[in-house]
Amino acid sequence: MTQYYDFSFSLQPPVFSPTQIFFTQILSTQAQIIASQHLTDTSHTQSPDEHTTQSCEKIYTYGFYANPDFTQDQKPTLHFIIHTNQTQALLDFAESLATTLPLSLGFSFIDLQVCDSLQSLQPITIPEYEAQTHFYTATQTQDFLSDEHFGDFKLFSFAKSLMHTQDISSYLTTILHNLKSNQSVVLDTARGFKECSLTPFKDTTQSLCVMCDISSLKTFFRIHTAQVDILASFEKPFVSLAPKEVFADKFPLDSHGLMLTALPYDAILQLMSALLLREEITHFFLHDTDMTPARVFSHTPRDSHTLCVSESGLFVDTAQTQCDFKTLLHTNLAHHIRQSHDDSKPTSSVVFYISSKHPSAILLRTGESFKQLLDTTFEANPQCLIESIRTNYKSGAELVENFTKKLNAPLFANFTTTPIRTDNLTHIFGIAALLLGMHPNTDLNEETLLQTLPHAYDSLLACANQFLRSKGPRIDYILLRDTDNTLTLDYPRIFRSSMSFKCADMENIILAYGFIDSFCEFLATLVRDVQTNYAFGENLEVLLCGDVFGQSIFLERILGFLPKNITLTLPQDGFLDYC
Repeated sequence: MTQYYDFSFSLQPPVFSPTQIFFTQILSTQAQIIASQHLTDTSHTQSPDEHTTQSCEKIYTYGFYANPDFTQDQKPTLHFIIHTNQTQALLDFAESLATTLPLSLGFSFIDLQVCDSLQSLQPITIPEYEAQTHFYTATQTQDFLSDEHFGDFKLFSFAKSLMHTQDISSYLTTILHNLKSNQSVVLDTARGFKECSLTPFKDTTQSLCVMCDISSLKTFFRIHTAQVDILASFEKPFVSLAPKEVFADKFPLDSHGLMLTALPYDAILQLMSALLLREEITHFFLHDTDMTPARVFSHTPRDSHTLCVSESGLFVDTAQTQCDFKTLLHTNLAHHIRQSHDDSKPTSSVVFYISSKHPSAILLRTGESFKQLLDTTFEANPQCLIESIRTNYKSGAELVENFTKKLNAPLFANFTTTPIRTDNLTHIFGIAALLLGMHPNTDLNEETLLQTLPHAYDSLLACANQFLRSKGPRIDYILLRDTDNTLTLDYPRIFRSSMSFKCADMENIILAYGFIDSFCEFLATLVRDVQTNYAFGENLEVLLCGDVFGQSIFLERILGFLPKNITLTLPQDGFLDYC
């Protein structure tokens, strides 16, 4: 019996933006072209021959369908519908989809099922447009990178050729010669005009390292499987990675000790990378330029996304949005707030907003109201903190004396005990970096402290990113309850415990990682306390936002500590932080 078969695919991320719509159009158009051609061929091969009386069965696809609220749905679903009674045709069609659809961050197979009716679905009308850039399948990419067909785009009758194969060979040969002669070249890429060089550029903030293949990526960088998969995906995002120690001097690292990294993201860069690999050159550097390249192609612009990726495969886009804190919160929680009447949705949320640029906020949402869960205001004057350790903690005076001897220098001699208040939790890491010698403090004074702390935080992060193991020493993050029943951290105790480790000759790389590791464990413990004390159980959402969670070390550690029975919300589409 002829039946409808529904191949369902999920679209992520949940916030549906024009970028994803554009991506869907390209993906669906490419898939339909190849799938439809494949089905035509299948139908032809199943025509009756002279030895059978079987009639020719028309096999066809209804293309893309979707649930009616497609553009508003949190998890929109796309459907390929095939109408057939031929098992082999179904298997061939599935194989066609598998080889046609690229590995994508936002497109994943859900299931295959018999579809009794199409009434619950609606056809998707794909706007007519001519994409200037053709996105090749993995098989097609292998073809034009092969020795036999190198640079031959005539293989694909439905794609506009970038240029004649002979011209491509001449163009790439010139580029390769110039690069090997230590000259930079200007390229027209799918992400704009870029200056390209085999040696690092002086401006590290704008430099991108493009590794020629996955093998080179694994050779030079500390990288896990999820990061490899995401770098190789259809979207070709950027990821900041820590190089292996032996190769660290080959890359212009940022203030956190990381290198912004990518794989070749268009056909010309892929061809260029293949030629470089033949010369045993594994990577090159790109940065933006106003100069005009020798050859200009016609590209459909592609957005650049820098992602922070956890080992579990969860990721956040590190882009930031022009908005305020209230808008940031509402955007990330809007779906749950709108549907608070739905028993299947969490009715309450713990919000961790921790940013290196703005005041921190740890909040509890119930319905549409918010209240402060933890007071994030504390004393930032290191002299005041040291004095508190000396006078208010057991053996504190002895610890401060031993610590001073260990450093062989007076502690913050330019400081008085005038209070300096801050409400930014990342200043904990900045103070620790100054106290433990991860960041210079010789010219520091009270007037420049708050301006110096963000740079000191960067120094601690750079130290922590060099740590190779998965668990650091326990730094004491202890909760206190004030007389007005407000929760706060015992801030001096945090530094007291780190001073003890320093007196025991613990290395700064280990200590720096311990600060972050213990902090993330503390946040997860706070979530468990909320679950217990407020009797939320599993009906609790946790939102992580702020640029701190765009650092892989923070994201990885807190995901490892958070309870498994919560609903985790990660920011999407640039709403990690505001600027």
